Amino acid sequence: LTVVSHFVHHLLALPVLLAALAVSWLAGWHPFPMTVWLLPLALVPWLMIAGGASLGVSALSVKFRDLRDLVGHLLNLLFFSSPIIYSLDGLAVPPWLERILRANPLAALVELYRALAFGGTIPGPRLWLTALAVGVAGWVLGALIFARFRDTLVESV
Repeated sequence: LTVVSHFVHHLLALPVLLAALAVSWLAGWHPFPMTVWLLPLALVPWLMIAGGASLGVSALSVKFRDLRDLVGHLLNLLFFSSPIIYSLDGLAVPPWLERILRANPLAALVELYRALAFGGTIPGPRLWLTALAVGVAGWVLGALIFARFRDTLVESV
């Protein structure tokens, strides 16, 4: 339910993004990306991985009480290792570090969203399939973890 409510909030924020892109286009700072209309498709893998993570973490946090503190630190690490505030294409880092950053499961999802919202390009099928695979893997892993602990969750609370 939390994932769906945040998804609705994101959909309600998309007109603000569209307005900002339109103002940027009218001011001559940036061309308007017509690919922005494909953003709902790019949100499908995000929904899948967020839903899977919610299922898995909720079940595990009932069993392991300290997981709540650990998740905050892991999310912070994941944020800074994801190409959210920087682009992997223009990053001047050693090749080994670039490979590590590209191995981040969220990198494909962020790159897909960025290309559609700001780049004005439709990414190739490889990026779409990678993002979808990450989403499916996140959902399946979270659902398996939840299914594993489902029967004992009530007793643990």
